[in-house]
Amino acid sequence: MSVTTSSSPSASGSVTALLSLTGRVVAGLRSAYLAWEDRRAVARLQAFDDAMLADIGLTRGDVYGALSLAVTERPSGHLASLAAERRAGSRAQAREIRAALRSDDATVTVDGQVLPKVPLAEQLRHLDRA
Repeated sequence: MSVTTSSSPSASGSVTALLSLTGRVVAGLRSAYLAWEDRRAVARLQAFDDAMLADIGLTRGDVYGALSLAVTERPSGHLASLAAERRAGSRAQAREIRAALRSDDATVTVDGQVLPKVPLAEQLRHLDRA
């Protein structure tokens, strides 16, 4: 006597659909959990004082703004891009100031104040005293 088993195409298709649905549900739950953890981590930044936030290139308004983003957006990614933009801006401003200080005819202004020209020898003497 021989026993033959066969699976019907409809049963195989429904198992595949069920596995696909289960995978999507698990991925959605994982994504929601990671978003919740990310939001909790950013919320902990609210306990930092302004000096600590400035050390990492952020302001209190940045943290509040990141937490007000849509639930589907990552607040930590938003904060990272804000801090990177600030660093890039500060570096560009420092490069412009250094270039202007090196040239003889340029006037350097920072926040509306004109910086005095200091000869290189005097700058080096100042560094030696420090």
